[in-house]
Amino acid sequence: IKYKRPNNDVVLHEDTKRYREDITLWSDSSIINDSSFAWDGNWYYNGEIYDGTTDPIDYNGIIELEAGGDVIGVQGMTITNPPTKTRYNVGEKFDPEGLVITLHKSDGTNEDVAYNVATANILSFIPELTTPLTANDNEVSVLYDDGIAFASQTIEMVVTNSITIKKAPSKISYNVGEKFNPEGLVITLHKSDGTSEDVAYSDKTANMFSFTPTLNTPLATNNNEVTLQYDSKSASQIIGTYEVNGITIKKKPDKTSYNTGEKFNPAGMIISVRKSNGRSEYVE
Repeated sequence: IKYKRPNNDVVLHEDTKRYREDITLWSDSSIINDSSFAWDGNWYYNGEIYDGTTDPIDYNGIIELEAGGDVIGVQGMTITNPPTKTRYNVGEKFDPEGLVITLHKSDGTNEDVAYNVATANILSFIPELTTPLTANDNEVSVLYDDGIAFASQTIEMVVTNSITIKKAPSKISYNVGEKFNPEGLVITLHKSDGTSEDVAYSDKTANMFSFTPTLNTPLATNNNEVTLQYDSKSASQIIGTYEVNGITIKKKPDKTSYNTGEKFNPAGMIISVRKSNGRSEYVE
């Protein structure tokens, strides 16, 4: 570690062209007070302890010396205080707030470093703070100064163990050729931490659901249930899919008499639709 001493801090004798100074004056140098360097109390010039009488490197009042000692290195680190949040749902991002690490140095000393705005640039994480966590993330690696030391923080991922149907869709009876409609469906997620969460099918959650048959598939008579999947877990919804065996007119239209050129108006007509399950349904 080299330090250039300005000329106004030393006295140059005109007769000998040599420096005369109190070597202890160098002890207030910022380089000596650097916590990453253990100064041995000596200044060196050309590998020997500088005694203040060596000819200067130049006569502009600048002499270059080396501070003797050792660089204090970080030999390891431990997590002294875990972050405030250690339990996460899939898709959340790791939050290091509250994290405190302890650096173990080569001179036997320790230094605590808390995660905050000032230290965020020397602490990094795997997965990164911008990466959504997955069900397989059970620990986060904490790296100091680009990885010269690291430690692992265990986290708990709350996952969905199973799902059940809390509320059936509004429509569960279908004619052949119609498509399944999940509107009104509510499911319950049963989590690994013993909690549960209700999720209603909506425009906001639709992309998290999948169905078999798909919502674009016309239903056939053999489709008596729909399998739904959410967060890699599945449940089944019973439905009825029926053929139409016949229809009868239960009530005639309001208008049954027409002049030539008029068009038929079915308003007021009610028909009975007979289905393959033996039931009938009135349709206006």
